[in-house]
Amino acid sequence: MLRGSPLEAPIPTVPYNVIAAFLSHPGVLSREEVKVAPYVVALPGDHQVAGAGDDVYVRKLAGERGARYSVMHVDEPLIDPDSGHRLGFLAIYAGTAELSRPGRIAKATLTASGREALEGDVLIAEDSSSSQDILPHPPAHPVSAQVIAVVNNVVMAGQWVVVALNRGANDGLDRGTVLASERAGARVIDRCARIEDASTCTHHPGLTLPAEYSGTLLVFKTYQQMSYALILSETDPILVHDRVRNP
Repeated sequence: MLRGSPLEAPIPTVPYNVIAAFLSHPGVLSREEVKVAPYVVALPGDHQVAGAGDDVYVRKLAGERGARYSVMHVDEPLIDPDSGHRLGFLAIYAGTAELSRPGRIAKATLTASGREALEGDVLIAEDSSSSQDILPHPPAHPVSAQVIAVVNNVVMAGQWVVVALNRGANDGLDRGTVLASERAGARVIDRCARIEDASTCTHHPGLTLPAEYSGTLLVFKTYQQMSYALILSETDPILVHDRVRNP
């Protein structure tokens, strides 16, 4: 259940189905985690993709029959633009697999799908301990973050789209933190006042217009150095590199 508390602006009812996969499955994986994880090595027949009801062959899977795993597609690297450090790789939920035949090359059946499963997707043991409660609240400390990725490769993100931020638990963010996004001001040329269609100055410096509010975000899952947030509302499409701050 999603719970709310009063803020300066009302928080709309959040569609839980949009963020459910992130709450119960990993949203970011390190290179080390990917290298040691079991992975889909092949699909039966000539299939290029697999969905619910299909079988997949898996290597490095040492579980018992009936064990359940999240099948995760390893997507783009998440880079902190402020430090240049790699924070991990965006992990997109592809489905849930149940181990049907253990072995050196194991066989598993996809019991649910979030998107198509592909060769090379990794399997992560399911975690059923994740709570679904979200209590919206303002940040406890000043926040200066950036949007570093938009899930599903959306170019211009709007309401109910998930974005990744380059700040996390180490920076005081937790589940339910409400933030504001802002679009950087455009660069313009200062051409000065004009008289008889001519500029009143000889030097025309460039300047940056003030940043403008573009939307409201709700943090729903945090890691040490990054987090995922849902766009609750927007006045302009939210883009990668947009700044995020206290509301």
